[in-house]
Amino acid sequence: MTQSFRSKRGFTLVELLVVIAIIGILVGLLLPAVQAAREAARRMQCSNNLKQWGLGMHNHHSTFNRFPYASQNARRRTYVVMLWPYMEQTALFDKYDMTRDFFATPNNVPSTLTGLISAPIPFYYCPSDPNSTGAGQFWKGDTNWRTRVNYVVSHGRWPERTVAGIPDSEAQGLFRSHNTSQPTNPVPGAYGFKSILDGSSNTLMMSEILIPALDGSGGTANRDSRGDAMNNSGDSRWAFHSTLTPNSSSPDRNDECGVNTNIPKQNLPCIVNTSSLRVAVAARSRHAGGVNVLLADGSIQFVASNIDLATWRALATIANGEVATLPQ
Repeated sequence: MTQSFRSKRGFTLVELLVVIAIIGILVGLLLPAVQAAREAARRMQCSNNLKQWGLGMHNHHSTFNRFPYASQNARRRTYVVMLWPYMEQTALFDKYDMTRDFFATPNNVPSTLTGLISAPIPFYYCPSDPNSTGAGQFWKGDTNWRTRVNYVVSHGRWPERTVAGIPDSEAQGLFRSHNTSQPTNPVPGAYGFKSILDGSSNTLMMSEILIPALDGSGGTANRDSRGDAMNNSGDSRWAFHSTLTPNSSSPDRNDECGVNTNIPKQNLPCIVNTSSLRVAVAARSRHAGGVNVLLADGSIQFVASNIDLATWRALATIANGEVATLPQ
């Protein structure tokens, strides 16, 4: 009795290579879609963060009938600390010593990240910004280590008023003083809804910016004031300006810009401001085509990078009488 055997046929090398090639093509087709989905989720989280800031601003207004000061000099601090109680950070606020400056203990513990102003709260950061994690989260340019933030308030067209002779009403943003006889280092004004004559739905309150990549060394080549919003010194730290359109290729002009932080390829061009140029920090993001902004009415809008400059500047003023609306 004979016994027959059937040989089992496997894949040939050519067939295996074809299958691998097909899988590679499918992965190549799916990867952009996966990346787009992830960015959409990050952009939504960024928008939600701005929504939290807006709720904090409005809750502060409900309590004091005005928005918080962007910056205070008598006891040095910024809007970030003043919004803690209205953004579910009461525990931090209760520990903060309001009689002392932001760099004094317990508000700050020199050369450590244990101070209150070093707490990396999630709504400070836009997840689309690669520098919003790791070393980029923190300012270490001096001994007063502190968190940076991706969300800053609108300072209007302040840099251009004294340079180009622009009337104060055209420069007046929601977080700067409108007093033309203000001192050299003014405390940016605190306004309420009654001060917004151009319409709260057409007035910029906050925008996202990008945090510069830092190596933590603190040397002048690695210092960059953008996003250093715990420090009240200089509005390049806690504000953005409508001088430049969102994501402009023109460099930001800030108080500190080291050679290692001027990075146009990462949408972070910068130069040190001068007395003739003044500060001008653009709204910036890693989102494709624009930035998220918070309007004074609490709504969130996505503004295209190619928005008309005149419209963008008009949206930054509060009482100039322009009829300016965001394109839908």
